[in-house]
Amino acid sequence: MKVIKRVLRYFARKREIRMEKRKILGERIDFDNIVSSAFHAKELYDELKTVCHPDRFQERGAIAKATELFQAVTQNKGNYGELLKLKERIYNELPIKRR
Repeated sequence: MKVIKRVLRYFARKREIRMEKRKILGERIDFDNIVSSAFHAKELYDELKTVCHPDRFQERGAIAKATELFQAVTQNKGNYGELLKLKERIYNELPIKRR
């Protein structure tokens, strides 16, 4: 009985691994973002962290929004694609002029 359970667990785990491989191989990989992230993310991150830093604002609403956006920028500091999306959000949602 124990042998049968072990064999069933073995095949179940093997099937899970196969399904995970299919899932990984089925996802689309964005190589442009990988290359851009490697070469341009730091520059954009440095720009955005100074533009949306919460200490630059005086109104409570702007400070709260800047804090939220600053945290998002910090979390995505190596992802160029996400930083571009955040740049648009920053200039649309905070009271600052575009550079």
